[in-house]
Amino acid sequence: MTATQEYFAAKLKLWTGMFLMFYCVTHYLNHSIGIFGLNAVDYIRNIFLFFWRNPVMNYFLPGVAVIHIYLSLSRVIRLASFRGFQRHEWFQLIAGILTVPALALHVSGTKIAHIFYGIDDTYTFLSSSIADYIDIIIFNLLMLLVWIHGYIGVKYWMKVNSKYQRYLNQMGMFFFILPILSLVGLISIFRESNLNLLIDRRYKEKVFSASNPENVDLEKLTDDTFMYFVIPYLFLILLLFTGRFIYFKIKRRNNSIQISYPEGAVTKIFPGMSILEASLDAGIPHAHVCGGRGRCSTCRIRIDQGLDQLEPPRQNERRVLRGIGAPENIRLACQAFPKIDLNVSPLLPSDANFKETASEQKYIHGSDRELCIMFTDLRAFTKMSEKKLPYDVVFILNQYFKLMGEIIENQGGYLDKFIGDGTMALFGIEEGPKGGSRNAILAASQMNVELKKLNERLIHDLPFPLKMGIGIHSGNVIFGKMGYKHAKNLTAVGDAVNTASRLESLTKEFKCQLIISKYTYELSDYQFNPLEEDSVKIIGRDEMLDVIKIKDTSIVEIIQE
Repeated sequence: MTATQEYFAAKLKLWTGMFLMFYCVTHYLNHSIGIFGLNAVDYIRNIFLFFWRNPVMNYFLPGVAVIHIYLSLSRVIRLASFRGFQRHEWFQLIAGILTVPALALHVSGTKIAHIFYGIDDTYTFLSSSIADYIDIIIFNLLMLLVWIHGYIGVKYWMKVNSKYQRYLNQMGMFFFILPILSLVGLISIFRESNLNLLIDRRYKEKVFSASNPENVDLEKLTDDTFMYFVIPYLFLILLLFTGRFIYFKIKRRNNSIQISYPEGAVTKIFPGMSILEASLDAGIPHAHVCGGRGRCSTCRIRIDQGLDQLEPPRQNERRVLRGIGAPENIRLACQAFPKIDLNVSPLLPSDANFKETASEQKYIHGSDRELCIMFTDLRAFTKMSEKKLPYDVVFILNQYFKLMGEIIENQGGYLDKFIGDGTMALFGIEEGPKGGSRNAILAASQMNVELKKLNERLIHDLPFPLKMGIGIHSGNVIFGKMGYKHAKNLTAVGDAVNTASRLESLTKEFKCQLIISKYTYELSDYQFNPLEEDSVKIIGRDEMLDVIKIKDTSIVEIIQE
């Protein structure tokens, strides 16, 4: 399959799956109306059938189902290894395979019975055909196979689309509640049917004569479906997977391509295997949240040797890599198919997930960029904390951190870390150096205003008012995700960071609230009134640094040009 064909096959599989899921949703909704009685559920059924059982849909819906099944099975069969399959992937695979016979058994007693035998498959008729509650439970379990298969697909599709991620909780609740409502609806109509039978002993006979005038044996129809469709289908699945096993067993005799990983790990694969498959087949942990479908970037690797021998990224891979701002030597392991020996380095831990923000995804690789850095620190807090109970210290600090964090984020900054009773924040990640410097200055001004309000709220908890010092500087830094395991976060390192930290320390020496490098001040295009300039010595720098000192931000007017 060519790159273009692969791309459109993936898109087609996704949208056929979405269409089938929509069919299931309307089906469940129709069942749920049973809570309001047989008349209500059959009335809604007529609306349901107007859309789903017209001449077009009679052919279109089965066609969509066949295409989706074919594309899903063909992808699974082409996988070189199932190692590393996550629990939800196994569940989706098994549920997907069993979904076909489950739907076949259901459709044979409804749509096929209607088209070929003239049975009017109303809920009144179906509820009269149900023997007991066990039948209802079995029917719902069969439908749950379809539902769970679709839910897993939709969930992980939404997870890799940032604009839909915020709706995951609502979607999960909807997918949980709807099957329950469906079950309650079916139980309700079954109870009503039994009640009608108690009132009129000929009720069932009347319903059957109206809906099944030819007295078609539905049990035999179900048995025939099982015998002539379900069993051959399951045999075909067994044959396909057996053939796949034999095929890849033979292919592995030609393992001639060597993939080398950091710390000496090595594996050999045959041509046509992806680097992700190489990792999983060798038992090397490798993140792949989307299941190797090229939708996320968690499997990304750095090609240390042999990049020029890899085929260029396909359309889907290009889109993902472009979205995270990846350089040329970064590829998705699931989309890279080596033809010669390669040296690669996975970039994310094997347990990586989707909790990273959009900014983290975009800048995770590390880049040299100009940012505005802000450091803040509380004055004499250590002295004050010696006179307070631990609970009081924690309470006061949490109030302060919450306040600072909200101001930083509201002004478009990124809260890098808390350092003791201080903070480090980065501005200009998205808006650039000019916008970052302007936002940092506005944040600093707001911080001191809000700190005064905090002092008023905590007047009975503080021996003296809280005071803070702020240092702001802009310059080139190395920006990316750094650290180890759970302590790995987006941060910046470089001379500009050290300079901003030093400026914050100098606020103590000059007894002022804020010191801004003149470069940042000029970059912002703001005008301070009054303005106090100075030059200071920064440890580690030979030349003096021109700065702007502000004793009290509350008496300084910031003029925005």
